[in-house]
Amino acid sequence: MQALRNVRAWDEIVEGQTDILVRVDDNIINLSSTAGHNSTYPSVDAFYDDVVSRTLVNAVWTEELVPNELYEVAFKQYEPEPGFGPGSRHPRYVAVATGDSSPSPYCEHRDGGIKYGPYSLDYARESLRYKLTYLDPVYDYWVRAVVYHEGKGRWSQSIRLDDSLGVLVEAEPQKPETIWVQIPAKAYQKDGIADLAALKHRGLFSLVTDFAVYQAEPQRRGQGRRLDAVGELSGPLRATFFSQAPNPSTGKVLLSFGLNRPGEVSLRVFDASGRLVRALVDGKCLAGVRAVTWDGHDLRGRRVANGIYFAKLQAEEDVQVRKVVLTR
Repeated sequence: MQALRNVRAWDEIVEGQTDILVRVDDNIINLSSTAGHNSTYPSVDAFYDDVVSRTLVNAVWTEELVPNELYEVAFKQYEPEPGFGPGSRHPRYVAVATGDSSPSPYCEHRDGGIKYGPYSLDYARESLRYKLTYLDPVYDYWVRAVVYHEGKGRWSQSIRLDDSLGVLVEAEPQKPETIWVQIPAKAYQKDGIADLAALKHRGLFSLVTDFAVYQAEPQRRGQGRRLDAVGELSGPLRATFFSQAPNPSTGKVLLSFGLNRPGEVSLRVFDASGRLVRALVDGKCLAGVRAVTWDGHDLRGRRVANGIYFAKLQAEEDVQVRKVVLTR
């Protein structure tokens, strides 16, 4: 194993937050890309293992969990090779401009554009519609979008691709919600085009910003089935419940999970006595990764007390639980 010298790391503002970027030869990789958290002060080294003929990149950095209050040291080992799933280690294929005076060429319908603080958003009273073109059937694609509003109460909308099952997104005022949705392969296999719609359920408008399409090459081919971020797209519904952040938390908590195929999912928060505190997800979700924010409030919008809570993710027969600690 030999050390490599053609590797360097730095922090850079990417889409409104500070991420850790690493250059290996001519490739630039975003190692942190943690939604809602700033990453700074990186240190990196890389080695080539000639026994198995692969390169390994080791990186550590400081992750800001609560602004100017709570930090942790993060570590990641990265192997530069084709991968699969959401994240900027895959190239951004399309960036869809939102909020401009004229709609993006990809936008088929909107009622206008609006600017809220750092966000420029497309909005519609009922539904936003986009046509994503020139998708190569050899590759898999993911959509990343942010939902944000400054209205009153919790707004909700669903993101649908080719009128298939959608991801339901709920957003509190001034709290951006980031989602990742895999584009179904059947949507663009024949014509290279996928239709995306953002449908309003609750609130005044449907709103979208920071809209982009990422290209990802599957890990295996020729198996007769396609893959997503957490497994095979067919067979029993399986879920991956990722680590929550921050934990302990002084306010909101980001809960992320992935599904191997579309299916019925519930994500609920319970207190230490087993009483239901909040239902965050309850319905059908698409395959892929989704991030949901719990703001530390109960079903009636009341702020809950400090203590230990349990987030329960259930995908059919697959049940997983994570402990969440609130300290204010």
